[in-house]
Amino acid sequence: MDSLRGWSHGRAFMDSLKVVGPPPFGPGPAGRPLTGAATLWIEGNVLVTTPTIHALQVDLLSGMEPPAPAEGGAGADANAPRTCALLHLAPDHIGILLPRNDLAVSERADTLLQARFPKYRIRFVGVRSPGFLDFIKRRGDFWRVAPTPSTVAERRRFIQAALAPIACEPIFYYNPNTGTRFLTVDKLAGLSALAPRQRVLQLEEIRTFLGRPNAQGAPEIALWPHPCPAAERSLRTTEWGTLEAAGVEAALAGIVALHRAAAPVELQTDDAQIEPWRNAMFHSLSEEPCEACIEHPNTVLGPEFYRQVEWVPGVHFDGDEWVFDPLFDQADDAEAQRRCDWVARALVANVVREYADLDYINVGRIISPISGHPDKHGRRDVFLMEFKRLSVDREILKVVRFHKWGIREHLNEGLELLEAIMRSQEYADYIFNRRLGCRQLGMNLPDQVTLHHIPDEYRGSNRRFVGSPIWANYSERDFIPGMATNRIPDGKYSEKLYALQFAALFGHAAAINLIVGRVRAGTADEPAEVIFDQGDELVLHDQEGEPSSILVCDHSHSFGDYKSPLGVHLRDYARAVNHRAHLVPDPIAFAEEFLLAFRRAFRSTQEKYRRVIRAFDNLFLPQVPDHKGNFADRWQHVLRRLNSTSSDRLADQLRSHLVPLGGNP
Repeated sequence: MDSLRGWSHGRAFMDSLKVVGPPPFGPGPAGRPLTGAATLWIEGNVLVTTPTIHALQVDLLSGMEPPAPAEGGAGADANAPRTCALLHLAPDHIGILLPRNDLAVSERADTLLQARFPKYRIRFVGVRSPGFLDFIKRRGDFWRVAPTPSTVAERRRFIQAALAPIACEPIFYYNPNTGTRFLTVDKLAGLSALAPRQRVLQLEEIRTFLGRPNAQGAPEIALWPHPCPAAERSLRTTEWGTLEAAGVEAALAGIVALHRAAAPVELQTDDAQIEPWRNAMFHSLSEEPCEACIEHPNTVLGPEFYRQVEWVPGVHFDGDEWVFDPLFDQADDAEAQRRCDWVARALVANVVREYADLDYINVGRIISPISGHPDKHGRRDVFLMEFKRLSVDREILKVVRFHKWGIREHLNEGLELLEAIMRSQEYADYIFNRRLGCRQLGMNLPDQVTLHHIPDEYRGSNRRFVGSPIWANYSERDFIPGMATNRIPDGKYSEKLYALQFAALFGHAAAINLIVGRVRAGTADEPAEVIFDQGDELVLHDQEGEPSSILVCDHSHSFGDYKSPLGVHLRDYARAVNHRAHLVPDPIAFAEEFLLAFRRAFRSTQEKYRRVIRAFDNLFLPQVPDHKGNFADRWQHVLRRLNSTSSDRLADQLRSHLVPLGGNP
């Protein structure tokens, strides 16, 4: 407690919040970034940032007098409640610890902290309980939920940022969800390098808090990676202040030896570059009570979306009024503007104009392409919109995909504004004609896709039109819960029935994909590429978890190759079978099922065309083929190619590339 008395009260702010200890986001003791525990007395408007454990911060607050009332206010109540919210200070934000506060306390803490600190500096950390999710989604604030690091670089930074002191040196790896500080072999051994007085103070601090339970029953300090009773007993029972320097050094060396003997060799050195150490430490630091964790507001998002969605500030509803996040109004705050996505705001405005009974909206942008064929040219922005209507029981989740070639992109090519507008609309027509063509030929696509646009301002390279109002087209569809074919866990293929059912669906999808010529055109630097099994084909499962159908959520690049003989690309489709052959119990049966389904799907589509040739041929009238590659031209080429190709000969060619059937890959 002596260290607590060394800090003076911070100045009163406009909301009367007082800070006891160094100010958040400033340097802490010894000039280090301030990290570790913080406690907020809600009724008293007092924030304690003094480096120590939460329990001692709460003790300090329990002995404080209520702050003096504002001028003209009621007198201070000495018996005022003492509601304390437990927080975690990080260099760039204050985390409200959901596992260690109930929802009502977390809400009150958030409101109070926002009156003093920027909203983007206040995050929610830990358990996402159903009540909390409902609260945060209704406020359009899902972007404030601290995400779980997933990449190697993110986890290294996460571990480094977890190093925090109590009152002495930052030698503990702190898990804010449980309140436990982990002491590694490396950090314990490193105490020998401290000056004698510092070493004793640090060891006394360890002695005081080692194994001491916090309010959740988790230890304040624990040896890592495993408990070591002999080392812990020595640390707790040694009177460090009574020993000479040599005695301290000898006792510490003996304890380090015990601790080291209890730890696996690969976990004895603190190095986030070493994968076993990094993974083990990350698991310890991210562990939550009951392991409760939700990454997204809607659990139907598949594994391909894990850590690929960045939720952004949006809108909340106050009665019948819809209110954009105040960050949009903070034009002089660069960090606030960086977090605001004005495209997302325009999307929200479209939803609000379309529906009169909205409860809430949250918008997230896809950070990087989910599919395995990211396009390098044109616009490829993709967003998720989740909103709830009062008249509908379930939430609605939409996928928004901006068109690759819009007015902005054509202006950047140097076109006149009118021509750019016309080209943009022609491309929108092409997209929807392409969708109709795919559906007519049997491709399983989402039931509904709608065309929308948002207003924009041109800020590109065509200097004549900078500042001109333009529009950006996008397509919107329902989110489809399914598993991408290239993301199916290897273990699923070991189930014979599952493997054969998948092979049949996969072969059918491959035949239709081949017919519509789904190929990215080649360039001088890159060859043409078949687009199949790269993340766009989703396996839908029935209630028993068996595959029931394959749906193509994005048909981009269809009709890309509309002239080449179909046999040219069969090797690529065989490859999708060959690289799974080692995963299935019966590779021959797997390949035969794929081939049989492929032949049947091709023949069925061919027969369907031949029964109603005129209906197919005239589908896109009155557009006239221009023999230069407009959609009517591509459509006619694809139909002629389909009609003239032998299904049996095509299947034989495919067999010749299937390794399980004796083919040459």
